[in-house]
Amino acid sequence: MPDSPNDSKLKTWLWVLGGLVVVLVIALVVVLVVRDDSDSNEADTTTTTSSTTTSTTTSTTTTTTVPPTTTTIAYPAITDDPQTYAQYLFTAWQNNNQTNAANVASPEAVQQMFSQPYAPSANWALNNCSPGAGSLYCQWNGANGATLTMQVRTLTGGLPVLVTGVTRN
Repeated sequence: MPDSPNDSKLKTWLWVLGGLVVVLVIALVVVLVVRDDSDSNEADTTTTTSSTTTSTTTSTTTTTTVPPTTTTIAYPAITDDPQTYAQYLFTAWQNNNQTNAANVASPEAVQQMFSQPYAPSANWALNNCSPGAGSLYCQWNGANGATLTMQVRTLTGGLPVLVTGVTRN
């Protein structure tokens, strides 16, 4: 038995409505995947506590040691601003994470950055970032006059933004 015109219109509207629902679901998934959570007030830190417990009996001593406390510094968002690449590499160095460092830096720059371990006692602070010849130069100042300078390639030459060099003085 052939469909009546009203049944045909109803089926058409159901297909259109179903298609719209699918498009909205896909859009929601894309938004959730690419959403930037760096603006949240919650800190992305991991803390492990350390404690030592000693129990003694007349014939047995048991000591349990938990690994020392470690804190992961939250990574800054990477944007079109080349300075964010330098800040991200610095944070990767603080976290002793060469894998994350490779997201924003050349292999040579990663090797140069991690040639010395990060020492919190050096009190590094970002001094400035200044442009020069297709690059941005970001300098950190540390204790006892120490400096750390990163050269970040900008989009000027048509190549992707990337930290290409790290020097220390």
